[in-house]
Amino acid sequence: MAANEKFFADPDSRKVALGLQTGGKEIWLNPTGSETYAFRSGGVLDPKRHDIDHGTAIFSFTSVTSELKWMIGRDWWVERRELDQIIRFSQINNVSMGHAIRVLCCVPLEWGNKLNFLIAARTKVTLAAWRGLANSAAASADLVSPTGRVIGKAGSETPARNDIAAWRCWQLYIPGLKALGEDATAWLTLDGQYQLGDAATWIYA
Repeated sequence: MAANEKFFADPDSRKVALGLQTGGKEIWLNPTGSETYAFRSGGVLDPKRHDIDHGTAIFSFTSVTSELKWMIGRDWWVERRELDQIIRFSQINNVSMGHAIRVLCCVPLEWGNKLNFLIAARTKVTLAAWRGLANSAAASADLVSPTGRVIGKAGSETPARNDIAAWRCWQLYIPGLKALGEDATAWLTLDGQYQLGDAATWIYA
């Protein structure tokens, strides 16, 4: 049994992996609101269970941080094969790794992550993950004036291109790591952290 079996068994864990909102935000399918559907953006397509064996290297990307809870207390990861794919995409297309992640893993800029910090970790125990290919994502954020006043909205989309073999990047959603925060050291060892530089990560940069 996986160490995070309790978190994986929660029905909401697969919804999160699918990119479905679980906090009550829903869209109406008819004028009366009697039929609703959770808003979906991002996540992975058709997630399937994938057990990660003890001693497996996994990798994640975030903004530069010195806080352990933001390094390993994260739910979204890739394995070594996918990290190599991201590196290769970055090199072949002459873009930053952050840019490559936004394209391959469908991460909109508005989600607030600079993706300029690589986290390398290793599992201490067997962990259950939802595994799948990226789903298209859309996001919006407030436009704020220099005085701090909200003056509008800005948004963008990152379409999934799983029809292109080189762009098919498998992702892992590991339930429970974010909930544990820095206590995720019970399940993961931090192997290293690497700043990727200040190169632009936005898709249109």
